[in-house]
Amino acid sequence: MQLKDIPNYLSYSRMVITFALLVLLSDPTQLNRILAFTLFIIAALSDFFDGFLARKYQVVSDFGKLIDPLTDKILVISVLIMLVELKRTELGVLTDQTYLPAWLVALFVIREIWVLGLRSIHALQNKALAASFTAKWKTSLQMLATSLLILGDIRIGTFGGYAITLYNVGFYLLIISLIFGVISAVAYTVEVMKENK
Repeated sequence: MQLKDIPNYLSYSRMVITFALLVLLSDPTQLNRILAFTLFIIAALSDFFDGFLARKYQVVSDFGKLIDPLTDKILVISVLIMLVELKRTELGVLTDQTYLPAWLVALFVIREIWVLGLRSIHALQNKALAASFTAKWKTSLQMLATSLLILGDIRIGTFGGYAITLYNVGFYLLIISLIFGVISAVAYTVEVMKENK
């Protein structure tokens, strides 16, 4: 294995972790959620390190620019889809309330497919659409939110007489990440349209 290949192998590792997460979240016991959270954090750290190593050792490649965000999307979207079918618990009691609304995950999927299409247009011209500042914030917030959502309704405090859980924090961070995602998708669209006039 050559040094220049390490960042890409870290990207590939996120695919392996994704399949492990699918297995764990198909039976969301407390232990499986803790294991899933741990694996997800490892995957998120690998995302940081592959970019860091690629820049530090100057082995950034067009292929890496494509495979890195692609594996990120597969990782996060897969987990969010798994969370949609789960039921929430309140004060330890299982309810009929869905863990995540399907429309929210659908918006993320639409955004990611759209941006993937824009990247494909760029790739046809032998160009790579590098991640923007807002897209990086989207990814960071999305990963943080998803990790908290994996852990579930763990109470962390109260505010105004209402219990605050990791689910609450994760859900609102996910909404914020969607806003960043939409902003970055619009910026990508404008960039690609200008270059293809």
